[in-house]
Amino acid sequence: MTIEEQINIDFMAARKSNERAKKTLLGVIKGEIQTQKGRGVEINDAVVFKIVRKMEKSLKEINDKDAKRELEFLEAYLPNLLSESEIKKILKKLLNESPNANVGMIMGFFNRNYSGLVDNTMLSETIKATNYENFFDELHEFLSVAEVGRIGLKIYNSSDHMEYAKRFDAGDYKFCLTYIKSVKGILS
Repeated sequence: MTIEEQINIDFMAARKSNERAKKTLLGVIKGEIQTQKGRGVEINDAVVFKIVRKMEKSLKEINDKDAKRELEFLEAYLPNLLSESEIKKILKKLLNESPNANVGMIMGFFNRNYSGLVDNTMLSETIKATNYENFFDELHEFLSVAEVGRIGLKIYNSSDHMEYAKRFDAGDYKFCLTYIKSVKGILS
């Protein structure tokens, strides 16, 4: 049974049992599904999840007693989100297959393949943390602790240190590694 079919069944049950709040909420979802159909979108569970997630986000922003009750109704139609460990496992596999993938490419991959199953904020933080860990792993492959200090001092005293800091904070670790390697070459 599709989620759309389940929503239709639950809508009729709420209507028969006179559960106004639930019937109204499900009616809004059904209306959004009809709008998508009118736009020529093929309705499948992923599209319905997206609609329900959008509604969930709106209700969380409202954050009053009625919204909280409506959120409870929505839970039945939402898939379980991937855990951080599941995201890391997929991310590791993706980075092994495509080591030059940037944050945008990774986010796009997850949005295409795991739409509605990933909290994008957690995904973004996990990607940054993974890239950060990989940066230091790779850094320690070609630098000793003493060299890190010398190179750090050289970068800090250079005219490029603000650009380096900005790129590092933005998570552009490939740029940073290339820059560090060039500084190491200068110091050698």
